Amino acid sequence: MEQQWYGAVGQTHMGHLDPGGVVSELSFDRPVGLVLCNPTGQMLQVNRVFCHILGRSDTALVGRWYTDVLHPKDRTTEEAALARLLTGQEARYRVEERYLRPDGSVRWVIVTTSLRREGDQRSSPLVVRRVVDTTERRTTEAERDLFFDFSPAGIAVFGFDGRFKRVNRSMMDILGWTEEELVGRLFTDFVHPDDLHSALQMAASLIAGRSAVEYEARVRTRTGEYRWLRSITAAARDVESVYSWSIDIHERKQSEALLMRRDAQLAEAQALARLGSWEWDGDSDDMEWSVELHRLLGLDPTRSPATREMFLSRVHRDDREGLRLVTESARVEGHPFSLDVRFTREDGAEGILLVRGRTVPGPSRRVARISGTAQDVTETRLVEATLRQSEERFRRMFEESPAGVALVDGLLRIQKANGALSRMLGRPTWTLEGASLAEVIHPDDVGVVTRLTRRALTGVIPGYETETRLRYNDGSELWSRLRASVVPGDGGQPGYVLQIIEDISEARDAETASRELDRLKDGFLRVVCHDLQNPLLTISQLADLALAETCLVGVHHEVLGRIAGQAARLRQMVTGFLSLDRLYRGDVVVNRRPTDVAALMSRVVERGDDRRHPLSVELGSIVVAVDAEQVEQIIENLLENALCHTPPGTPVWLQVEGASGALSITVEDAGPGVPDDLKAKIFELFWTGSATSPHTGVGLWVVARLAELHGGRAWVEDRPGGGARFCAVLHVPGDAAPEPAPADAEAADNEGAARGSTHLILLE
Repeated sequence: MEQQWYGAVGQTHMGHLDPGGVVSELSFDRPVGLVLCNPTGQMLQVNRVFCHILGRSDTALVGRWYTDVLHPKDRTTEEAALARLLTGQEARYRVEERYLRPDGSVRWVIVTTSLRREGDQRSSPLVVRRVVDTTERRTTEAERDLFFDFSPAGIAVFGFDGRFKRVNRSMMDILGWTEEELVGRLFTDFVHPDDLHSALQMAASLIAGRSAVEYEARVRTRTGEYRWLRSITAAARDVESVYSWSIDIHERKQSEALLMRRDAQLAEAQALARLGSWEWDGDSDDMEWSVELHRLLGLDPTRSPATREMFLSRVHRDDREGLRLVTESARVEGHPFSLDVRFTREDGAEGILLVRGRTVPGPSRRVARISGTAQDVTETRLVEATLRQSEERFRRMFEESPAGVALVDGLLRIQKANGALSRMLGRPTWTLEGASLAEVIHPDDVGVVTRLTRRALTGVIPGYETETRLRYNDGSELWSRLRASVVPGDGGQPGYVLQIIEDISEARDAETASRELDRLKDGFLRVVCHDLQNPLLTISQLADLALAETCLVGVHHEVLGRIAGQAARLRQMVTGFLSLDRLYRGDVVVNRRPTDVAALMSRVVERGDDRRHPLSVELGSIVVAVDAEQVEQIIENLLENALCHTPPGTPVWLQVEGASGALSITVEDAGPGVPDDLKAKIFELFWTGSATSPHTGVGLWVVARLAELHGGRAWVEDRPGGGARFCAVLHVPGDAAPEPAPADAEAADNEGAARGSTHLILLE
């Protein structure tokens, strides 16, 4: 039976179905598109409206599948809905779909689909689709929505309750909120409090019957900022809606406010600058003044008429005619003018008024009006006069300066030179002006001067001072001291370099002679000290021998002891001067060799002292690689410094320690100590602390230099309990470790007695 029914339906698409059957009941001639399909989706019969919608004939459609005419994106939805219909989940369904026409165009349709059965309910159903073409309506709605959404004006729709119903993109851009965030909210929530009253009055007038209202108000945006909007609002009472078209006038409002502020600022600026403005109509002789011009002329703007004659009456009588002629000439010839005139100031004193004017052509290009300013320039003219006097003084100083003066530009050329520089170089001034620095500066020095000048011109340095050689007219050279500073150009930018040039040839010659004299003096001192060493050594040794072998007592013994002591001290002084000379010349090198520091210290201590200082010496058996003579001199100078600068009887402590990679030498005393402000100076050369001091100020300087040669340093610090502690630390390769101690206690005592581990010596 089902196959027979399909056979019958297959005939219907050819138009042979019984008119009294299913097709007749569907009224295929109605103005609604109708299509009859079997459950598999094959189209069995169509009416003319359906054919018109698709732009195809019935023969081109009948027998094809319904999904063939659907847009590909709508086929899945249609198949799913049809499946629910065929399975009884829905009695009918209504969808909006797109049909594809042969030319590729798309028609939007609303399709209502249902099932029809003929005869036995168990027979296969027919799928009936009623099609309504909605393309034109959708186009109209799209155009309306396009106008609504893309209108440059912000459009909002409110209900009569004042709540948002819809907004377009421009309104969302203005407010910063989305449509979903705005719909349902009161528009009064966004109005500035100062504008709320007028907005409510506007809404009331619309509801009361007024057709449209135009108003300006500030509305709050999402950022919290208020922006000015100009709106036209109309009411549609049939739908109880209010339509509002708004444009953003915030910038215009700001410009108006700015203009008002500018007007106020202009008035304030005119008052500060003592500048008034005016405008004169030559045809009517009408004149307008600013408030400041009234004030400058000492007139009341509410009482004194702003006329040309009134203006001229305030000008000095000797300048009135000149001002009158200038304005008349400008009106006839059309040229601007600027003129200084005397006038009576507000305080009654006489001042100077700078009057400027420019012409404004009329319709016939004839000068109709003249506008201008009048400024009190009394103080300015006084400053200008003072400046002219200053410039004249500078010019005279430039020309009459005993030193050479040159003004150098950015191209490193001399723009101006004075007579002193001309005489200094033996060249006429006109040959110097325009010459480059390379033409007047010695080739070996021009690079330095050029770099310094460029750095000054670019603002890197404010100026410079250097000594350089200049080229004389005959090719010879002379030494000069060149001091330069920057002369600012326009806008504060460096413009020129002013060079002051002083001839120092004689001073350089004298300095050279002085250096030669110092060299000869140093050589003489070196020879004298060297020649004194041997006689002093002989005197010291003979005195020591006489003291040891004679039986002199009393005064003779004391005199002989003083001779020996003073000879030793003088020999130490000579040694210090020789060390100073060698250190200055860089002739001192460190000759390291293994040295028994304890034995070295014993030799220094045994030379004795006549100042009766209790000396405590802490000696350890230390063998390190150092320069023995230099270490001996360090110990001797530190010890001599303590003995010389403390009162007799003051205890002195000498200690040497060896640590990893270092040798530490320390001399402490219980004397008055060294003030903090002198601890750095005390190691300077020739510093004695007093102009009357008998000491040379060389010993501690030598200590510091010898310590540095050993890779160490020297310093002074306070001794706990009072006094001073002088320290010298020398770098030594490897470890400075004491020798192994003897095996038994007796040997230790003997070793201590021999070496002097810790003992007290009274130097006499």
